[in-house]
Amino acid sequence: MPIIYLHGVSVRDERDWEQMEVLLRRFVAPCISDDPAGVEISRCNWSDLSDRSGARWLSVLGLSRFMQTSGLTEIIGASLSNIKDLSCIKDLSGIKDKSRTLSKLRPVKAVGVKSPVSARLTESGRFQVLREKLSDGGKTACSFTRLSREALSNLLCQGIRKSQRLSGADEIIACIAADEVAFDEETFLQMGQCQTITDEMKLLRGIMAARFDLLKSQFQPLYRDRLSMPTIKDSVMIDLLSGTSPFCKSPIEKLAQSAAAKFVYDIWSYLSTRGGGNSPGTIPRAFIGALQAAQQSKLRRGGEPIVVVSHSMGGQIVYDVVTHFLPRLPDCSQIVVDFWCATASQVGLFYELKLFLESSAALTSQTGAGTMLASNKHLGYFWNVWDPSDLFSYSAGSVCDKVDDEIFESGLDAVSAHGAYLQMPAFFRRMAAKLTSLKAS
Repeated sequence: MPIIYLHGVSVRDERDWEQMEVLLRRFVAPCISDDPAGVEISRCNWSDLSDRSGARWLSVLGLSRFMQTSGLTEIIGASLSNIKDLSCIKDLSGIKDKSRTLSKLRPVKAVGVKSPVSARLTESGRFQVLREKLSDGGKTACSFTRLSREALSNLLCQGIRKSQRLSGADEIIACIAADEVAFDEETFLQMGQCQTITDEMKLLRGIMAARFDLLKSQFQPLYRDRLSMPTIKDSVMIDLLSGTSPFCKSPIEKLAQSAAAKFVYDIWSYLSTRGGGNSPGTIPRAFIGALQAAQQSKLRRGGEPIVVVSHSMGGQIVYDVVTHFLPRLPDCSQIVVDFWCATASQVGLFYELKLFLESSAALTSQTGAGTMLASNKHLGYFWNVWDPSDLFSYSAGSVCDKVDDEIFESGLDAVSAHGAYLQMPAFFRRMAAKLTSLKAS
């Protein structure tokens, strides 16, 4: 089981996983094995293992009441609830120091953006400007050639997904076709001959449709249903031109419609039932079991590296298992996660808030942050990925040693960006390049 995926909170369906498995098989598996078809890829579905004893409170009493009765308010906000009158506090140095430390988790100025939401000077900002200029019907002189290949890939994939005209199987193959077109040098040469964006879009639709046709024969054995080729010609980037595009939906509106109760409940469930010492709770025990199976597969297949990909809260589970449980379990002494990719990462935030099992008030970014990872024999390479537009992702570079801290810009709004990493072929292409480089070195 050399590739293991741990999802984040509020995950309850299989559709995203089905597409992600295709992307992992196509981009990542060939980097770790000469037999990519034989690489075992699995998902550790920990949401099914959450403690359901309080689930009824979510719907019966509502989120606010649930937080009070479960004690979650005290867990999350004790430090805030104790500060009722700031005027009575004489020494604010501790609060100021913590604020400065936490600000390093989202180093906005370092990446050249005005705020985490409005990434105007980054790649994300460039395609937001491009979308706005598309409102004139595609007659603007602004060109797709101004985007990087990765940004063009992401933009085309967004158009395909937002159209909602394709099935799951069709959609992921269309996105892979878009990615290949974006990274093809010939595409930019041909777009350079176009006069307007309308001409560029017409060209891109034609090239992508042809590439889709080629890819269809490769993927068809993986699916029972016949893939529908004609729909891609009509679906690509329709939403990029529409004034009522889902892109125009405000992040606040999306957040209001999200499953906030499940979001909070999953976090609370993990933190309150994860166990400790050599007695892991149900959720970390499931991941440990996946790692034990992966270790057997690693030995059976000649030492193929174990790759773990986590999203959001899944990264906290990986951190707890690697730093706390594996060192305490004799039957896990040989397990090494060779490559860990934490997407939409919150590892830096949870570390600084002292919410990990191996957290210590004495261990800060000033006194030796990240030493748990730097000296850990169960972890090889840690790639921490965050998006400046994603309000729920954070840098780990300032609080963790032994980390490759990197930005991936989806170009989406503050809420949609949180899940975009694992929907875009360009991200898996970058992961594959990193694995290939590590293997060569």
